Amino acid sequence: MSTVRLAVPQDLPAIWDLIQRAIAHMQSIGNPQWGEDYPTYQHFVHDIQAGELYAVTGSQGQVLGVAAILSMVLLIARESGKKQKQ
Repeated sequence: MSTVRLAVPQDLPAIWDLIQRAIAHMQSIGNPQWGEDYPTYQHFVHDIQAGELYAVTGSQGQVLGVAAILSMVLLIARESGKKQKQ
């Protein structure tokens, strides 16, 4: 069973390993979206410090994936919802 929780600094090595594998895969299929300059390790450090990075973990606590839900995205969504109600 998988669990979604806020990522913690101790997750960074596993997260960075996943990201490096994702970058290699994306580059192997010709997708230049991610590379040497983005994302950086510091992006994930910042997202954890901001409470905006979530980890999907397996039954033994291993990190299976991550997702960033940024405060700005939530603010825009909330403001958009207010406008639709008016």
